[in-house]
Amino acid sequence: MEAIERRSTKEKVIEIAQSDPFLSIETIAQSAGTTARYVRTILSEADLSLTAMRKNYARNLERRLGQELAARDFPVEKDLQIKRVKARDYSHLMDFSGKKELFQISHFSREKGLESYIQILTAEEVTLGSEYSGLRELLSGPGRQLRVGRQWAEVVSAGFQLAEAFGLARGAQLLRLSTILHKEEKPVALELRWFALEGLVLQWPAQKGEVQVTLTG
Repeated sequence: MEAIERRSTKEKVIEIAQSDPFLSIETIAQSAGTTARYVRTILSEADLSLTAMRKNYARNLERRLGQELAARDFPVEKDLQIKRVKARDYSHLMDFSGKKELFQISHFSREKGLESYIQILTAEEVTLGSEYSGLRELLSGPGRQLRVGRQWAEVVSAGFQLAEAFGLARGAQLLRLSTILHKEEKPVALELRWFALEGLVLQWPAQKGEVQVTLTG
């Protein structure tokens, strides 16, 4: 009976760890009804590393987000917009921890002559203050700093709303910069930024860091 019980607990530990590798050892132990020491032993015997599983989970999530979510046709609003969308429409892309709704945050930005349309989709809490200098601030705060993860850029054709926002003809080419935002090691949001191509300069960091977008001249 004891052997069966231990085997059942072992299977439970492995299943929980693989389904959400961002859980702590203590949380996995609590969920499986065992001890943190036993969880470490089981993972070691199974040659499973939470760190490796987290990196693989994040890579897979980033790829799905980039391929599926970034391709959606978002409505364009020049002023700050915070909308609720149904989480079930995006549950196959990210684990939203049982949340029924997500926040879709967007605005049109102009900084040092550089115009861009920015949108963030997240299940994180959004804090709206009297002043803010960027959409990321609505997700970050004391003890909740965001970290830039994978970034990629691509040239896309502007739909009617995007073209109108930039004062361009429909179908004009834009640069879309996609960024995965993390809190600690976990991906929590996808940021999409669109730019008019003319005069645009992208500077990719030699080491880890964020892509810098500027204008020539």
